[in-house]
Amino acid sequence: IEVNVGQTITWVNDDFVIHTATSDDGIFDSNIMQRGQTFSYTFDTLGEYPYYCDLHPNMVGTVRVTS
Repeated sequence: IEVNVGQTITWVNDDFVIHTATSDDGIFDSNIMQRGQTFSYTFDTLGEYPYYCDLHPNMVGTVRVTS
């Protein structure tokens, strides 16, 4: 996903199992989200932020923050 500096992303766990949204560099971590729970993070710095589910490491994504 690509967002502008200052935008907020909200992750929503719509699955039947628990998940996390955990950045590779430790900048953000949702901790465990049960079904229906959300986690939001505001990206204030340009760059790429790879992330994964700590419980299911094959589930990955990247947030690209541009100006």
